[in-house]
Amino acid sequence: MYDIVEEFKNGYDWTGAKVFADLLNTELARQGIAERVYLINGGNEVQLFFLTPELYRFIDTFLADRYWKPLEPETWARVMPAHRV
Repeated sequence: MYDIVEEFKNGYDWTGAKVFADLLNTELARQGIAERVYLINGGNEVQLFFLTPELYRFIDTFLADRYWKPLEPETWARVMPAHRV
């Protein structure tokens, strides 16, 4: 059981997507599933993609714009501005 509500008691920001992605990645690893969640874009348009680490590395070599390429959740949270709501 996961309690993500604690993260948002003082409002929330768009990096809540990172919390959700981390939760999914923890569960994927726990179940032995190769794919991981990577995030693209920010704000209301944040998207998540399920990729194997190998496919992520392959895509990463071709896309330069860090706002429009899949990023690991930790990197995404540093790149995207957080707008508190």
